[in-house]
Amino acid sequence: MIPYLSKIPNNQHKKLPKKISTKKSYLIPRDLIGRILSKMNISIFPLILGLLDSKNQEIISESVDIFAYMVFHNKSLESLDNFMYLEKLFDLYSNNDLILWKIIMASSAFRQDYSIDFLIKINNILNNDIIKQEISRSIELIEKYNK
Repeated sequence: MIPYLSKIPNNQHKKLPKKISTKKSYLIPRDLIGRILSKMNISIFPLILGLLDSKNQEIISESVDIFAYMVFHNKSLESLDNFMYLEKLFDLYSNNDLILWKIIMASSAFRQDYSIDFLIKINNILNNDIIKQEISRSIELIEKYNK
């Protein structure tokens, strides 16, 4: 299935949306293979981590969605070590707004102070309005789940 990730159907995000989502939980991946993988047993999580190390930015983009969906729905995956993958991707792909936007959304899957700290830090260095709105939305979601 992995060779078809980011290929079918043709409804993946290719660029930033014009507005942020109003959904109150983590969004299911739009990619068909991503949806299937995200709902599988967490025993495949190491495979997803490997996909995040891909050099193919389309694969990384879809893998961030899978990664975050699995973390959001499996609290045992919500660790600082796993969160560090997002920080690493942020450093590597700071020039790719689509991946940045997905990293920010993925941060909301980690309902921890370190995720809020990261979002506040990057909010001070990023300039894109949609990304800044997503940062605010992600912080609100984390705070909502921590009440």
